[in-house]
This record gives sequence, C-alpha cells and structure tokens, in this order.
Amino acid sequence: MRAVKEKTMKLRVAILLLATTMVAYSGRQVLAQQQPTAVLLSAGAAAGYNASLGSTVTFTCIISGTSNVLWFVNGSSEYDDRGIRREPTVALTDGTSMSRINVPATAENDGIEIFCLAVTISVNGQSETVTLLIQGLLSSPTALNISDQNNGTTRLLNWTPPPTLDLTDVDPDITHYNVCSTILSEVSCMSVQGTEFSFTNIRIEIEFSVAAVNVVGEGNASTISHEPCNSTTGTLPQI
Repeated sequence: MRAVKEKTMKLRVAILLLATTMVAYSGRQVLAQQQPTAVLLSAGAAAGYNASLGSTVTFTCIISGTSNVLWFVNGSSEYDDRGIRREPTVALTDGTSMSRINVPATAENDGIEIFCLAVTISVNGQSETVTLLIQGLLSSPTALNISDQNNGTTRLLNWTPPPTLDLTDVDPDITHYNVCSTILSEVSCMSVQGTEFSFTNIRIEIEFSVAAVNVVGEGNASTISHEPCNSTTGTLPQI
C-alpha cells in the first residue's frame, strides 16, 4: 500500500513538473512574440519632408506583425481639423500592410511632426518621426549689384538668391527670376536663369527689380538703379 502511495506521489510530481514546464514554455512563447514594426516611407533627409504651399503630401507607413496602425500628428491621433485624411489600410502580398495619410501643405500644417504606430495587444512598434516644412513664396533676392564690364560698353547686374527649402519632390527649388526694367516710365520684364543679367550701358537711368519664382509663384522683389555714366569725367557714379 505504501509503495502504491509513493508511486502516486511521484506521478503527481511528474504531472506538476510537466504542467510547470508547459506554462514556462508558453510564457517564453509570449515573450518571443514578434515585435510589430512600422516604417515611414515618405521621409526625406534628416527625418524631414519639405513641400510647397498648396500641394498635398502623402505619407506611407508599411507595418508588419499586425494590421492595426495609428497615425499621430504632433503627438495626437486627432487631426481631422487640419484637413488630414487617412486612406483605408491595404494588405500587401508579402504579408505586410500599408497605411497612408494625405496632408495638405497649408500654413497651419507647417512644422508638424508625424509618425505611425503598429499596434498589438502586448507591444507596439513606432516609426521614425518626420517633420513637415512648408515653402511659400520666396523672400527678396539680396546683395543686388551693378558693375562695369567690357570697357564700359555693358554692365552686369547680379544678386544673391533668397533662402529656400530643399523641396523633397520639386526640382529646382527656384525655377527662374523675373527681372523687370523701368525706362522713362516704360516697364519690360524677362525671365532669367541664374543670378546675373547683362545690359547695354545706355545714358538713361534704369530702375531694375528682381524677384525669385518657385512653384508657388513670384516672391518679393528687390530693386536697384542704374545711373548713366558721367559725360564729363567718364566715371560711373556710386550705386
């Protein structure tokens, strides 16, 4: 009888050990669950995206390990008041999922920070954070200067470009410059590539204006005057 009890006890211990092993193994399985990932594809250099005012930017998030994804704008998942619209999540053939949001490039959305989050019951996977910067009309060109060339028969107008964002999807950032000249109240304008413009050194005062143009439109202009040569001394007056 005692031998039977000892066998029963050993059997119970074996069952208990087996059960404990199964629980521990199950626990390891939970801990080893694949961490979901979220990758934001629409990221430019240095985790930034530069867009022109009035355009629409589409951010794409590829998630794995789950089909649940949340978008955050400036730390909040509520962003409808910014005009941002989310597209339905799409399952891809490689087992991942794709989610997209469309962000209007407005002044209100300039500088917002965006990331996507792959969500499961136990763990989450966050993408990198991208800052959206909006480029509007350009400021005025600077350092306008008129210098003599070709022994005084022509003069050269040059300038320094205004600062501009390196637009992610647009090239070039400055399409051209509008250079306008006013002679005796008559105005004529031309499109100029580059940052210089040559003109004949006539003995009439000319008022020049220079404005940079980008995909948004014509920016602010800077002006400078060409003074005719001094007919007595042959020298050029100070500008």
